[in-house]
Amino acid sequence: LLTNLKSQYPYQTPIVGQGTEGWQKTSGSYRKLKKVSGGVGIVSKWPIVQQEQHIYKNGCGADSVGNKGFAYIKINKNGKYQHIIGTHLQAEDPVCMKGKDQTIRQSQMEEIKQFIKDKNIPKDEPVYIGGDLNVIKGSAEYQKMSD
Repeated sequence: LLTNLKSQYPYQTPIVGQGTEGWQKTSGSYRKLKKVSGGVGIVSKWPIVQQEQHIYKNGCGADSVGNKGFAYIKINKNGKYQHIIGTHLQAEDPVCMKGKDQTIRQSQMEEIKQFIKDKNIPKDEPVYIGGDLNVIKGSAEYQKMSD
């Protein structure tokens, strides 16, 4: 897939959790022994000037066996910086105790918020978060994530 996108999107990150090669920094709870990746990558038409991966601390059910987290990039779009985070938050899983998957999603979103805060991104540089948040838009859980 990434190879086929290369002509239109020449700037690409590695896949989150597959390893540390290709990333400028890896934070969070990366485990080399976990052979399942987080499955998230970012492609861009504009130069990527910084790329990092962050592996979430917690997961339950099937999501706990891999290095699930988020990709962060800083791009230079026509001389202006933009920041993008791509993620796949904890999925609903019957193996998880009731409500645990929701609690984990909230903690994962808090990890994203803290990561952004720690970056001290200037107010005039937009930050975009995308991916599969595994939450219904407009729900109480969604509202809590948006705060």
